[in-house]
Amino acid sequence: KPVQMAFDTKGRLWVAAWKNYPHWQPKTPMDDKLLILEDTNGDGKADKCTVFAGDLQNPTGFEFWNGGVLVGQQPNLVFLKDTNGDGIADERRVLYTGFPKVNPEARITNPRLAIDNWIYASNTGSDGRITSPDRPERPPILVRGTDFRFRPDRGIAEPSSGPAPGGRAPTSP
Repeated sequence: KPVQMAFDTKGRLWVAAWKNYPHWQPKTPMDDKLLILEDTNGDGKADKCTVFAGDLQNPTGFEFWNGGVLVGQQPNLVFLKDTNGDGIADERRVLYTGFPKVNPEARITNPRLAIDNWIYASNTGSDGRITSPDRPERPPILVRGTDFRFRPDRGIAEPSSGPAPGGRAPTSP
């Protein structure tokens, strides 16, 4: 069951898919996926499906970034990357954690790169204390009543005005 779809620069269709959407339960196993569909024979139809990343729990949106993909999957915002060219993510790193485990439409969703080079993610104002495993010395970012924005290239993040309900319009090419 697709939650988000986007084409990459190679013309492949990426799909965040939930096995149990919209009937998610708190103890749902981590068996959701980020798929890559591609047309390998040029007939205009997808004939190959690769599981870029499995064992995800409720991916609520993604954005291409730095040769990989940023994925919101409560309580984390993760970076996934294929480093050996086989189409499967072999790098998986939590950039931020602490987003609330709430209704699927009210979670950290839809990260989008904006023209100001910040990546904005909807949080629908849900209460969270966001931390970065890469920077444990920094105080938590409180996002109650706000959305969230970050610059992974600089390692900075902050609340952003909001809250946006359940998503953002694409702002990147």
